[in-house]
Amino acid sequence: MKRIRYIILLVILPISLFAQGGSIYTRYGIGDLVLLNSARELGLGSIGFATANGSFLSSLNPAAWHKVPLTRFEIGMYYSGNNISDNSSSVMYSDFKFSGFTIGFPVQRDFGITVVAGLVPYSKVGYEITHEISNPAVEDAYEMTLSGKGGINKFFIGSSYTTPFDATIGLSFEYYTGKIEYTSQIDFPVGSYYRDAVYLNKQVYKGTGINLGVISNDFSEFLGVNKINDLRIGINYNYVFNVKADTTLYSSTTIGTQSLESGLMDVEIPSRLGVGLSFVWDENYLFLLDYISQPFSEYQFGGGNFSYLADYSRFSLGVEYKNHNVRRGTFWEQLTLRGGLSYEQSQYRLNNTDIDKMSLHAGISFPISAESSIDVGFEYGVKGTTDNNLLKENIYKAFVTINFGELWFIRRER
Repeated sequence: MKRIRYIILLVILPISLFAQGGSIYTRYGIGDLVLLNSARELGLGSIGFATANGSFLSSLNPAAWHKVPLTRFEIGMYYSGNNISDNSSSVMYSDFKFSGFTIGFPVQRDFGITVVAGLVPYSKVGYEITHEISNPAVEDAYEMTLSGKGGINKFFIGSSYTTPFDATIGLSFEYYTGKIEYTSQIDFPVGSYYRDAVYLNKQVYKGTGINLGVISNDFSEFLGVNKINDLRIGINYNYVFNVKADTTLYSSTTIGTQSLESGLMDVEIPSRLGVGLSFVWDENYLFLLDYISQPFSEYQFGGGNFSYLADYSRFSLGVEYKNHNVRRGTFWEQLTLRGGLSYEQSQYRLNNTDIDKMSLHAGISFPISAESSIDVGFEYGVKGTTDNNLLKENIYKAFVTINFGELWFIRRER
């Protein structure tokens, strides 16, 4: 399997190549992490580790499920647009993708026991770069295209429980699966002595993990501030067991396609820690503050570390407004409004430069019934820089999530 590792390193060319098809930074590691899987989270720019809302299902903190009063089902799609530029040119890339689904069932409301399952993205890879190369050793100039697609998804199932001290704990078991394909293609001009060639590196991931969450009891009474209530602290810890990547290297030329080498590689994805603070101001304003850390400098593929991966961290601040004093008001009075800010130090470090991201977020929920809504979230972010032969990305995202709440199970009195 040494040859596969060397081929992977060979496709890591200088980042000054012009990119198409999405973020070129997803070439490294397992790609971009997907932390916000719903329109509500995107609109806040925040996970909400310390808050529990019975109208939504969090895919990251199982302790937040204890307030779900009815069976809930969420499904959605998102639009992603990347305007990628270097010092001389730019290109716009966009696509639509499925953002996952979650479903939750309250089992025992008095004890906050709710069972939730779902399938959501964990990471994503999507890029295409093209570069014309002139080599004195080769008579004809040729075009090299590097591309990648795919990602890792996670299926999870877990439950929550409210302790007698009003603190809540939650635990979910996660199964990771997905496929990432890296393609290296060389095209020579028509009539050239040399032949075109394509190399495909296919990696099929499988693994398991656990996700533990805790939300504290209400600390607002200790502050003595009348307008602050439901002040809570949340902690989330995600541990990924050793993941396996079934890796195969293919080559394709005019004479056919053949498998050069294959093997099962060990992949170590570092653990993630998240902490959060939330409180309600004047009954109608919810404030969220979250921090996430994941040391990707410890990431390993086939027993090797990578110098272009650094420790990941993310700070976010979100606010949500909902008029809780109006139960049967007009349509406009029942809208929920959201906004937020986030700063992300990504896991990428290239040319001795950290690839950071700053984003603005906004969102709104439109009620379609007492317990159901259509949620819309937006993000505008700036990632990377054109300094040091790097690329800058202007990121545009829009999520639409359909959120259903129904009373499916009724216990009969005897």
